Amino acid sequence: MWKAAFQGASSLIGSGISPLTNTEDETTIPTVAGNGRHPVTRDELKAEPKRFVTKEDLRAELKAALKNYATKKNLERFATKKDLERFATKEDLRSYAKQETVDRLALEIVNIKDELARMNERMATKDDINRITNTLDYLVLMTEKGWNKLTVHDERLRALEERCPAVPPA
Repeated sequence: MWKAAFQGASSLIGSGISPLTNTEDETTIPTVAGNGRHPVTRDELKAEPKRFVTKEDLRAELKAALKNYATKKNLERFATKKDLERFATKEDLRSYAKQETVDRLALEIVNIKDELARMNERMATKDDINRITNTLDYLVLMTEKGWNKLTVHDERLRALEERCPAVPPA
Protein backbone atom coordinates (compact mmCIF):
# COMPACT_ATOMS: atom_id res chain seq x y z
CA MET A 1 0.00 0.00 0.00
CA TRP A 2 2.78 2.42 0.91
CA LYS A 3 4.69 1.35 -2.15
CA ALA A 4 1.79 2.48 -4.33
CA ALA A 5 1.67 5.77 -2.49
CA PHE A 6 5.40 6.33 -2.97
CA GLN A 7 5.18 5.43 -6.64
CA GLY A 8 2.29 7.82 -7.01
CA ALA A 9 4.20 10.51 -5.17
CA SER A 10 7.12 10.13 -7.52
CA SER A 11 4.76 10.72 -10.41
CA LEU A 12 3.73 14.00 -8.76
CA ILE A 13 7.25 15.26 -8.90
CA GLY A 14 7.44 14.78 -12.65
CA SER A 15 11.21 14.97 -12.85
CA GLY A 16 11.86 11.31 -12.03
CA ILE A 17 13.05 12.03 -8.50
CA SER A 18 11.86 9.40 -6.01
CA PRO A 19 10.30 10.44 -2.69
CA LEU A 20 12.27 11.40 0.36
CA THR A 21 14.06 8.78 2.39
CA ASN A 22 14.22 9.60 6.09
CA THR A 23 16.95 8.29 8.37
CA GLU A 24 17.62 9.20 11.95
CA ASP A 25 20.30 11.73 11.09
CA GLU A 26 19.37 13.19 7.73
CA THR A 27 16.88 13.32 4.89
CA THR A 28 18.26 12.19 1.51
CA ILE A 29 17.09 12.19 -2.07
CA PRO A 30 18.81 11.07 -5.23
CA THR A 31 20.59 13.79 -7.09
CA VAL A 32 19.24 14.61 -10.52
CA ALA A 33 22.52 15.29 -12.26
CA GLY A 34 24.85 13.26 -10.07
CA ASN A 35 25.11 9.55 -9.61
CA GLY A 36 24.73 9.31 -5.84
CA ARG A 37 22.70 10.56 -2.89
CA HIS A 38 23.40 13.66 -0.89
CA PRO A 39 21.81 14.98 2.28
CA VAL A 40 19.05 17.58 1.87
CA THR A 41 19.41 20.60 4.05
CA ARG A 42 16.56 22.70 5.45
CA ASP A 43 17.69 25.59 3.29
CA GLU A 44 17.26 23.45 0.14
CA LEU A 45 13.82 22.40 1.31
CA LYS A 46 12.82 26.06 1.88
CA ALA A 47 14.39 27.23 -1.39
CA GLU A 48 12.67 24.65 -3.63
CA PRO A 49 9.65 23.24 -1.77
CA LYS A 50 7.89 21.99 -4.94
CA ARG A 51 10.84 19.79 -5.83
CA PHE A 52 10.32 17.54 -2.79
CA VAL A 53 7.34 15.44 -1.70
CA THR A 54 5.47 16.51 1.40
CA LYS A 55 3.31 14.49 3.79
CA GLU A 56 0.22 16.11 2.32
CA ASP A 57 1.24 14.97 -1.18
CA LEU A 58 1.74 11.43 0.10
CA ARG A 59 -1.63 11.44 1.90
CA ALA A 60 -3.45 12.73 -1.18
CA GLU A 61 -1.78 10.13 -3.39
CA LEU A 62 -2.59 7.39 -0.88
CA LYS A 63 -6.26 8.41 -0.75
CA ALA A 64 -6.42 8.40 -4.53
CA ALA A 65 -4.85 4.94 -4.65
CA LEU A 66 -7.24 3.59 -1.99
CA LYS A 67 -10.24 4.71 -4.08
CA ASN A 68 -9.33 2.02 -6.60
CA TYR A 69 -9.74 -0.79 -4.05
CA ALA A 70 -13.09 -2.53 -3.61
CA THR A 71 -15.26 -1.64 -0.63
CA LYS A 72 -17.50 -3.94 1.37
CA LYS A 73 -20.54 -2.75 -0.58
CA ASN A 74 -18.78 -3.45 -3.87
CA LEU A 75 -17.92 -6.96 -2.73
CA GLU A 76 -21.50 -7.65 -1.64
CA ARG A 77 -22.64 -7.10 -5.21
CA PHE A 78 -20.43 -9.95 -6.41
CA ALA A 79 -21.41 -12.73 -4.02
CA THR A 80 -23.80 -12.99 -1.10
CA LYS A 81 -23.72 -15.58 1.66
CA LYS A 82 -26.34 -17.60 -0.21
CA ASP A 83 -24.16 -17.53 -3.30
CA LEU A 84 -21.19 -18.72 -1.29
CA GLU A 85 -23.25 -21.59 0.16
CA ARG A 86 -23.91 -22.87 -3.35
CA PHE A 87 -20.20 -23.21 -4.05
CA ALA A 88 -18.47 -26.52 -3.44
CA THR A 89 -17.25 -27.20 0.07
CA LYS A 90 -14.10 -29.08 1.02
CA GLU A 91 -16.16 -32.25 1.48
CA ASP A 92 -17.69 -31.85 -1.97
CA LEU A 93 -14.26 -31.39 -3.50
CA ARG A 94 -12.88 -34.41 -1.62
CA SER A 95 -15.77 -36.63 -2.70
CA TYR A 96 -15.40 -35.38 -6.27
CA ALA A 97 -11.65 -36.09 -6.15
CA LYS A 98 -12.34 -39.60 -4.78
CA GLN A 99 -14.94 -40.24 -7.47
CA GLU A 100 -12.56 -38.90 -10.10
CA THR A 101 -9.84 -41.23 -8.80
CA VAL A 102 -12.22 -44.19 -8.76
CA ASP A 103 -13.37 -43.42 -12.30
CA ARG A 104 -9.79 -43.11 -13.49
CA LEU A 105 -8.80 -46.37 -11.79
CA ALA A 106 -11.85 -48.21 -13.18
CA LEU A 107 -10.99 -47.02 -16.67
CA GLU A 108 -7.41 -48.15 -16.18
CA ILE A 109 -8.59 -51.60 -15.02
CA VAL A 110 -10.79 -51.96 -18.11
CA ASN A 111 -7.84 -50.99 -20.31
CA ILE A 112 -5.61 -53.54 -18.57
CA LYS A 113 -8.25 -56.27 -19.00
CA ASP A 114 -8.51 -55.50 -22.73
CA GLU A 115 -4.75 -55.59 -23.08
CA LEU A 116 -4.59 -58.90 -21.19
CA ALA A 117 -7.29 -60.41 -23.46
CA ARG A 118 -5.31 -59.34 -26.53
CA MET A 119 -2.16 -60.86 -25.07
CA ASN A 120 -3.97 -64.13 -24.33
CA GLU A 121 -5.22 -64.30 -27.92
CA ARG A 122 -1.77 -63.79 -29.38
CA MET A 123 0.32 -65.62 -26.82
CA ALA A 124 1.22 -69.29 -27.35
CA THR A 125 0.78 -71.72 -24.48
CA LYS A 126 3.16 -74.49 -23.53
CA ASP A 127 0.94 -77.02 -25.31
CA ASP A 128 0.96 -74.91 -28.48
CA ILE A 129 4.76 -74.77 -28.42
CA ASN A 130 4.97 -78.56 -27.81
CA ARG A 131 2.66 -79.25 -30.79
CA ILE A 132 4.78 -77.05 -33.06
CA THR A 133 8.03 -78.58 -31.79
CA ASN A 134 6.74 -82.16 -32.24
CA THR A 135 5.60 -81.37 -35.78
CA LEU A 136 8.98 -79.87 -36.65
CA ASP A 137 10.77 -82.87 -35.11
CA TYR A 138 8.63 -85.24 -37.23
CA LEU A 139 9.34 -83.25 -40.40
CA VAL A 140 13.07 -83.27 -39.69
CA LEU A 141 12.97 -87.03 -39.08
CA MET A 142 11.08 -87.65 -42.32
CA THR A 143 13.49 -85.44 -44.24
CA GLU A 144 16.48 -87.35 -42.86
CA LYS A 145 14.86 -90.65 -43.85
CA GLY A 146 14.16 -89.25 -47.30
CA TRP A 147 17.77 -88.17 -47.69
CA ASN A 148 18.94 -91.57 -46.57
CA LYS A 149 16.66 -93.24 -49.15
CA LEU A 150 17.88 -90.87 -51.84
CA THR A 151 21.47 -91.65 -51.00
CA VAL A 152 20.81 -95.45 -51.14
CA HIS A 153 18.89 -95.14 -54.42
CA ASP A 154 21.65 -92.95 -55.87
CA GLU A 155 24.27 -95.60 -55.02
CA ARG A 156 22.12 -98.40 -56.48
CA LEU A 157 21.53 -96.41 -59.67
CA ARG A 158 25.24 -95.75 -60.08
CA ALA A 159 26.05 -99.45 -59.58
CA LEU A 160 23.37 -100.39 -62.13
CA GLU A 161 24.73 -97.91 -64.70
CA GLU A 162 28.21 -99.42 -64.31
CA ARG A 163 26.89 -102.91 -65.00
CA CYS A 164 24.68 -101.94 -67.91
CA PRO A 165 26.18 -99.62 -70.41
CA ALA A 166 23.89 -97.07 -71.92
CA VAL A 167 22.29 -98.05 -75.25
CA PRO A 168 23.40 -95.81 -78.05
CA PRO A 169 20.61 -93.85 -79.66
CA ALA A 170 19.41 -95.36 -82.94
